Amino acid sequence: MRHCSALISIGICIALLSGCGNSQQQDEQFIEGGESSKSDYQTIVNEIMSDKKVTTAEAQQSAESYVQCLTEAGLSGKYHYDPATDYWILIGDGEISYDSPDFRYMDLDPSTAAGKKLSEKIQATYSKKKGSCDAVFNPISTYLESHADWDSLAKNQYEATVDCIIGRVPSLNNAIDDSWPHDSDGLSKLSELISSHEKDLSSEDQTALTNCQTYYTTAPETFGVASKPLDQLTEQERKELIAKGQLSEQSQ
Repeated sequence: MRHCSALISIGICIALLSGCGNSQQQDEQFIEGGESSKSDYQTIVNEIMSDKKVTTAEAQQSAESYVQCLTEAGLSGKYHYDPATDYWILIGDGEISYDSPDFRYMDLDPSTAAGKKLSEKIQATYSKKKGSCDAVFNPISTYLESHADWDSLAKNQYEATVDCIIGRVPSLNNAIDDSWPHDSDGLSKLSELISSHEKDLSSEDQTALTNCQTYYTTAPETFGVASKPLDQLTEQERKELIAKGQLSEQSQ
């Protein structure tokens, strides 16, 4: 079963947030979705955990706030949260946001000393940024994990994945065996099924079905600004990135 709150893809699942005042007005702005600081997030988490339990509505609010925290920290990625399938929010394709001054392309060979050093630096920056949000929301994610109904989640994950797959590629419906268990073993069989039909699928369908297996939807929500593939950068963009130290000169 997948129970990951962050799948790091800097290679594949966030800057420390500046402090703000703790006035009641600021906390109300946070609840309404306004800009907030790390202290605002901590205040909300403390309020939610004050009765030592987390309701479904509070879990939903916390997940949305967590994504907002990651965005403000300067990260980007994909996410999905549905209490029926996820005990806590799923984060994937995480990286430093393209519009962050800390963004840096990993454009050096990681097997070289320089490439390894750059990779470690990017990873450390990502982990520090993400960790600042994880630390705040840890009491909530820990509570939800410890109170999760894993059998129910596994069943719902399987059924959501099947619906997503059939919705995208109806022809696979007949290939899905009704006797397959509605749990993590069934999810493995679905993965094997998709792999066996990969050559018959378009690249768009392959991407969509990968999303089905990861997020239970073909189009997960996103946060931050995703980076462009290196081979899609214009010459002007390359020059600007090199000037800012976000791309090495040999990549030009």
